[in-house]
Amino acid sequence: SPKKKSLSDEMTKWGPPLSQKERARIAKLSTTELVEMLKTGDTLHKSTALSQLRANGGSERNFDLLLSIAADRRVGGGMIVEGLVSAIDESASAEDKRRVDKFVDFLEAQLKSAEPSVRHTQAVRSLGQAVHSPQSLPDRLDPEGIERKRPPYGYARVMGILTACLDNTDWRVREEAIQRLG
Repeated sequence: SPKKKSLSDEMTKWGPPLSQKERARIAKLSTTELVEMLKTGDTLHKSTALSQLRANGGSERNFDLLLSIAADRRVGGGMIVEGLVSAIDESASAEDKRRVDKFVDFLEAQLKSAEPSVRHTQAVRSLGQAVHSPQSLPDRLDPEGIERKRPPYGYARVMGILTACLDNTDWRVREEAIQRLG
């Protein structure tokens, strides 16, 4: 006999999931329409619009646009910055390095802001994501022949920012920094 779906199987923490028809409708929207949905929609619509803006190289193509939306306190940028930048190698392109630098600048400013558009804990988590990635960077051998991972681009700068977060008055920020430094 087929397993009966429970109410929890049919719900997200924000309510019922979007229908396949609604997700298909959103997939056909223009960038302008997706941005408007990201700014004004409910959480599920925002999430789906963000996924569309990031799809097929959109994270890179729409990077500056997404970061400008994340800066809007009315939108709340935590969802936008989560996973927006991943670790890159020192040999990456100038454009990739520009994105990392701009991302780190943005999050560092958020950490200094009394009224950030991105929660301080989310800023710390995203900084960590910018230099720690599930994809490993190329290995090298040190003089003793031990394999070492090369630190990604921006690593020293981000580690400095995270280390400074250990003095933050908010225990949640300190805890997140400890996790990212570990």
